[in-house]
Amino acid sequence: EYMTRQIVSYAKDRIVIATPAVVARNILSNTVNLTIRKIPFPYIAKKYIEGYTEYRRYTKDLTEANALKVKIDANKLPPTSTEAKQYVRLVKAVVANKMHTYSKLGLNSIIVEDVNTAKSSAVYRGLQHVVQMSDFLARYVMIEYAVNVKKQPQNIAVMEAIEAFVL
Repeated sequence: EYMTRQIVSYAKDRIVIATPAVVARNILSNTVNLTIRKIPFPYIAKKYIEGYTEYRRYTKDLTEANALKVKIDANKLPPTSTEAKQYVRLVKAVVANKMHTYSKLGLNSIIVEDVNTAKSSAVYRGLQHVVQMSDFLARYVMIEYAVNVKKQPQNIAVMEAIEAFVL
């Protein structure tokens, strides 16, 4: 089992992620997969943009909140401090962000075994991020459509999106 996982990981790294043309085809494939599921293209485009914007804001706020938490803890700052108030504001923004639910479900997680020192070039990391972001956004679009348009329960929508776009 371990050997099979290593071979698949290596193949994915060398064939899928390390080749820019394949990365572009992954994005196209995800979009086609969504349209085959009868999700209108304007909806897909809108949700791709929305999801990407929300994801960037989410990661920015989360990073800032984590840094502030370290500063607050290290300096034993009181809850009335400017930093503590900013931290509370950022945590509220993180929790209110649409991506928080998807993050808690693990739908935007990086495949940890793919990250190691041999794969440290900026280009490689960028391509890997694009592939993962493309798959995440496709899951996001599919879940949002199922829940908000088709009025499907979120747990069922999540399971179908996971099956459609493997983590």
